[in-house]
Amino acid sequence: MGPGVLTSLGSDVLRAPVGNIHLVGTGTAVVWKGYMDGAVRSGQRGAEEVITSLRG
Repeated sequence: MGPGVLTSLGSDVLRAPVGNIHLVGTGTAVVWKGYMDGAVRSGQRGAEEVITSLRG
C-alpha cells in the first residue's frame, strides 16, 4: 500500500472478512497496531470471527 491508504480508507477495510478468508495480524489490530499486543488481540478477534462463521 502506498502512503495515505490506511488514513483515507481506514483499517476497517483490512479487517473485513473476504468470503472464508479472515485477515489477522498487527496491521489489522483495533488497538496497538504494530505491536505484539495488537497482533495477539487481532488473532483473538480473527478466531472469534471464524468460530462464529462456522456456527452460523
